[in-house]
Amino acid sequence: MLAGVAAVVVFLLTGGLIAGYGLHHALKRRRIRQWPRAQGTVLESRLMSGTSRGQDEDGESYESAWYELRIQYAYHVNGVRHVGTAYAPQPYRTGSKKAANAMVKKYGEGTVVDVLYDAADPKTAYLASPIGAGAVILIIFGSVFLVAALGTVAIIVASA
Repeated sequence: MLAGVAAVVVFLLTGGLIAGYGLHHALKRRRIRQWPRAQGTVLESRLMSGTSRGQDEDGESYESAWYELRIQYAYHVNGVRHVGTAYAPQPYRTGSKKAANAMVKKYGEGTVVDVLYDAADPKTAYLASPIGAGAVILIIFGSVFLVAALGTVAIIVASA
């Protein structure tokens, strides 16, 4: 019985923390998408690239290429000119050169863009605020732990 209660506590804490972190991230991105918008112009858009090295589970070394969008855009809020450099709260980085080149093309120099800016601090701005797959995975993973905790409670109650 004590082991069951301990399992419930562990699963509740673990699931709550994991799902809570994912939910926090998703809600933060949603709030950013509700910020005021200003029209801006892309000043510069270029592609950075590099390689990452690592080891797989068998100890074999590997290299993988990464590509990152570097962007600079100007926008005005209340007559004050600002220059932003962030595409989103997290940098746009991908392993696909094709996807990265598409982003550079989409945000070519001179392109007119909608800029999301923080009304309390207009120099904080983004062009997008996508909810990343990581947040969704955390919410799902944490929910599995929470369901397991509820299942354990049901088993404890049924056996009492």
